[in-house]
Amino acid sequence: MVLKLVGTGILVLFSIFATPLVTYGQLTVTSESGNPPILTFKGKPVRAYGPSPQHILTYLPRGNGEDYADWLDWAVRFGYGNVRSYPPSIVVNPPAINLFERASVNPDKFNLNQFNDAYFRELRKACRQFERAGIVVHLQFWQSVHWKKKWTENYYNPLNNVNPEIAAHAGPQEFSTIANPLLLKHQIAYVHRVIDATADIGNVFYDIMNEIGNGTAANREWVDVIISAIRQKEKEDGIRVLLTLNDEGGRRMGDFSIAHPHLDLIIKDSGRYSDHVETFRQFGKPTVSVRNIDFNAAKKQRLYFYGSNNLEINKDSLLQTRGRKYWWRMYMARVAAAAGYADSVSIADTEWVPRLASKLSGLIGWSDSLTHQRKAAYRLNTLAETHFKHFNTFVEDAGDPTGLRPAQRVVIDHPVANSYCLHNDARAIIYLESPNGEAGHHYPPGHATIQGLSLHDGVYNMRVYQPDSGQQSNVKVDVHQGRISIRLPAFRDDLALLIH
Repeated sequence: MVLKLVGTGILVLFSIFATPLVTYGQLTVTSESGNPPILTFKGKPVRAYGPSPQHILTYLPRGNGEDYADWLDWAVRFGYGNVRSYPPSIVVNPPAINLFERASVNPDKFNLNQFNDAYFRELRKACRQFERAGIVVHLQFWQSVHWKKKWTENYYNPLNNVNPEIAAHAGPQEFSTIANPLLLKHQIAYVHRVIDATADIGNVFYDIMNEIGNGTAANREWVDVIISAIRQKEKEDGIRVLLTLNDEGGRRMGDFSIAHPHLDLIIKDSGRYSDHVETFRQFGKPTVSVRNIDFNAAKKQRLYFYGSNNLEINKDSLLQTRGRKYWWRMYMARVAAAAGYADSVSIADTEWVPRLASKLSGLIGWSDSLTHQRKAAYRLNTLAETHFKHFNTFVEDAGDPTGLRPAQRVVIDHPVANSYCLHNDARAIIYLESPNGEAGHHYPPGHATIQGLSLHDGVYNMRVYQPDSGQQSNVKVDVHQGRISIRLPAFRDDLALLIH
């Protein structure tokens, strides 16, 4: 046992043993037969991809355009496998259920010492239904941004609770701090309640905070205390859970969340292939992509598929192509989970006139007067659904990628900008794409050389797959000393090859 004394005299206990007393055995990190560690669910490698509303667990069972049961019905039809969400840190309105009970002495405020059992029952029910559908839940204990953008609605705002002893140091740019022992005790009790409600279901991994420091403090000692409290609970309850921390890939705390020995997964959020591959190679942990971003390295610009650029509502074909390429790129980087946005929307999100009016009203302080009823964003864009369906079809056909090694720039003698490969001595998956951050590139039929393969010499079947249309064809190819000379068909922006 390793003991660590932090600034306020709080003792943090870390076990030096990696093997838990008991594991629920469904969602775990495994490494077998000399292969690198991978995230598995029910004994199979996890590829938990797809768009989900980030507030789907904030508004339970439904509310503000969110309805997890309705989303689940849609998600199952297209093979989506990922939910990334968090319980409410803000006051929610009916039919949604608040995290805390209202104070008996003042029903307009909340008692932070009284968790609402009804919320945790709904949380358990939702996670259980996701598990039955084979969907992995990336459950974040807190959303840091709610301390920056929604402080007036936050439970910890002294105007919203009757607990000044807990609310001290719980405000913006604080909260994730060890300055208030009573707040810290309260936070640990909350984390334990979430784990009690969901851990035994087996499809949940836990994220200490979404975008830590982006509204709260980014305090390393506080993180260590929370981790220690969870690991201690594991020993007491005979369980093992998976932990991570979203610091947006190390934006505020450097490699702390990436290299931490007691965090099981690494979160990156820039949508860059090399970030995930190099981080995995260096630290040996499965990686997770938390938001779909397309980065143009040449222009140093990033496109965030959010708001009016939400792939579930924006029907611009070039935007949709860039969104499609994100799923494929993350797959080739062996990312375990990649969540896009399907947040609820209002007319101000989808129509330019109301959007402009809403922005102008905000500038002059009238934003509260322009409220728009929100509705579900999913089911609005069949092109996004079709692109993901084609992607999912190919991945299912390609089979289990365990043991396949990643490589870049395997395609030469061809004008395509990027090429990625997953390969071993019996199989290879290759993906060609136009420059990151761009779309609309058309490549004519032409010769290409594939190099650096581990395949044994011989004749192989090669499936040629068009990600935009789902069309496919099969050809025979000859592999000699890891090289293939082939004529590729015309394609728009991307092309996938399966060699076996």
